[in-house]
Amino acid sequence: MSFLWSIKSNRIKIVMVLLTVLVAIRFATEEHIIFGLSYPLDVETMTTELDSITDDKKSSTNLDPDIHKKNPRKIKADVILRPPYRIVQFGEVRTGSTFMHQLLYAIVRIKTSPGERVSMYHEGAVPRGNFVFKCHSEKSCPRLVSLVKKKKVSVFISTSDRENIHFPSTIKSRALHIQETINIRACSLCEVDAYKGIFNLTDTEIQRVKDYMATYESIRQCCGLQMSRWERMRLHGCNITEEDRARPDYVQCENLNKTEVELKMASNPGGIKYNGMHPKSNWMKVGDCAEFDRKVVMGSGFSPKKKKFVTSVKECNALKGKGKK
Repeated sequence: MSFLWSIKSNRIKIVMVLLTVLVAIRFATEEHIIFGLSYPLDVETMTTELDSITDDKKSSTNLDPDIHKKNPRKIKADVILRPPYRIVQFGEVRTGSTFMHQLLYAIVRIKTSPGERVSMYHEGAVPRGNFVFKCHSEKSCPRLVSLVKKKKVSVFISTSDRENIHFPSTIKSRALHIQETINIRACSLCEVDAYKGIFNLTDTEIQRVKDYMATYESIRQCCGLQMSRWERMRLHGCNITEEDRARPDYVQCENLNKTEVELKMASNPGGIKYNGMHPKSNWMKVGDCAEFDRKVVMGSGFSPKKKKFVTSVKECNALKGKGKK
């Protein structure tokens, strides 16, 4: 009888040891997320769907949840993002949000292997792996805001006024970088340097991103139905004065060979493939610039206030005095 009890006791001990080992392995392979930074330790976690991404039991942190408020500068300076990159760019309208969105995409693209997908466009569900989503207001993308609150994504913000950001403190307090309109107007490519520490970018990678963004910016400002208002005026034959050209928001599209820029973008500048959307209003392929110029001359334009395409303003002076680039 004592012999049988000894065997049973040993079996219980073995089971307890195995359970302890399994718990330790589970803890080691669990995805730890700290302030929106993902550190995946197994393949299954990297391919988690939305339900598991938003499950609180799938994350852990030993850091004070209010540490951002206590010492935000230190946290942001020490952060180095690692894959998978789950990023949400919150941008106020007409603050260079699209520029920031593309910049973050370019960085993530060079930081991931060529075969990995980098999703850019939010359509209701959070995809597997890497994504860089853009959101203009917390009301328009509640699911992304929910991920911010759960510390499941990294946050970046573009604004016209750093002291009056139009986003709730939940979002503002977790921003790793805040882009101001005045800075990108003064030197847009200088903005790339701000991401060096956050993504651990090398000097070579910084230059690759700048090559891509310089080409993208020319396409964005001088081609497509959302082109600079100065280029729209020029195409309509408005009298562009020297005073106009001296303005900080003036874009010198007249000095640009659009076909050359299209060819460069199509050849993946910096080794980064362009990821565009809305081909009816934005550049997608060589030849689009000429077609968009024709449409603008025919009367198509973009109104940031009405959020739709409208007949362009006939009075040049009125057009000069309204809107931003």
